[in-house]
Amino acid sequence: MLFGRSESAEEVEHQIEALRQLVQEQAATIRDLQSQLDMQAEAAESVYHPDFEVNAEEAAMARAGDPVGAIKAYRMRTGRTLTESKAAIDTIK
Repeated sequence: MLFGRSESAEEVEHQIEALRQLVQEQAATIRDLQSQLDMQAEAAESVYHPDFEVNAEEAAMARAGDPVGAIKAYRMRTGRTLTESKAAIDTIK
């Protein structure tokens, strides 16, 4: 029994240390899960269209009001035509 009269101070300290260790392990698990969620969120940033795939950076540029920069980046990365690139970026809006 934690903090019970039948336990010595040494036993209580041992139990507290065990609880600290458990909390540290759970915190590490939470950090790992958060890292996995962050990676999944980055992957979800890519926008898929049946004909085009716009990456997260290009999508962010388009959403931030720089469609010309997004189109240029998409063209450089994919080698698609200006018309195709504009159509791909237009799927973001």
